[in-house]
Amino acid sequence: MFSRFLPRPSATAARFTSATTGLAAEPETKDAAKSDLSDDAALALITAPCLRVAEGDLEARIIGLTEHPRFGPTAIAINNALDRVDSYVRETAASMQHCSDEQFHRPILLRGMTGAYRQSALIINQAGSKMQANHNQLGVIATLAQENSASVSTVAAACEELHATSGEISHQVADTTRLTGKVMTDSESAVQAVAAMNAAATRAEALIGLINKVAEQTNLLAINATISAARAGEHGRRFAVVATEVKQLASNTAAATEDIRQQVSAIQQCVADVEKRIAAMNHSIGEIHRSTDSISHSVQQQVVATNEITRTISDVSANTKKVSDQINHAVK
Repeated sequence: MFSRFLPRPSATAARFTSATTGLAAEPETKDAAKSDLSDDAALALITAPCLRVAEGDLEARIIGLTEHPRFGPTAIAINNALDRVDSYVRETAASMQHCSDEQFHRPILLRGMTGAYRQSALIINQAGSKMQANHNQLGVIATLAQENSASVSTVAAACEELHATSGEISHQVADTTRLTGKVMTDSESAVQAVAAMNAAATRAEALIGLINKVAEQTNLLAINATISAARAGEHGRRFAVVATEVKQLASNTAAATEDIRQQVSAIQQCVADVEKRIAAMNHSIGEIHRSTDSISHSVQQQVVATNEITRTISDVSANTKKVSDQINHAVK
């Protein structure tokens, strides 16, 4: 990242220590030959390196004027200034390069720096320390974000399971409601059937009463016939036999109808008991039906709410994962 600010070691790098302490560089062998340069030529030698430095070439130095009687001290001072600038830029670039690589153990070395150079270096080192603190804090936040993302994902999975379970409960309650409705219909049909059976038993009882009356009348007629046959003597003997058989048949009919009447009465009692029990069962089934219908409505509302919660949690989980990924990317 900062490699373009790291030029190759300059020819004057070996003189950096002496330059930073304010000592003049060693005179070069060709300076004596150039000591008689004109002012314009000397200024040209000074201007050319300065233009190169202005373009970013911090290796440029003024060569051949250290012994010039007029511009020698100026050339030495400019070279010393350029050495300081070069050293500052190199130190700053090295420190920032390490910061960009998440290596915060390489601050700018302050040895030999004075004035604005030292002040700027202190500010950059403080910025690096804050970058390290922020990086560490981002690491903690990234860990928390990952844990939060995992927790939200767990909640989202639980909500999905809850949604599926609520849907299954809703189906089961709906089936129960349909079954209780069918049982209620069947129970009402059973009540109607029992009522019809009770009515039929009542009609049967009336018919039994009618048969019993016929049997009584037949028995009475048989008695009268027997009396008449006895009065007829020998001529009424056969008639007496027939009258006796009719009388016996009437007695048997009366006994049979009485037995049937008792059976019908027992049936009527059982039918009445069954009717009461079915009515009670129908009432209980009606209560169950109303309860299951209410439960079904509540479960449907719960399914809708759970579906909304699941959708919201899924969105939160997705957003949390995005934030966690972005934080991890920022930390790395």
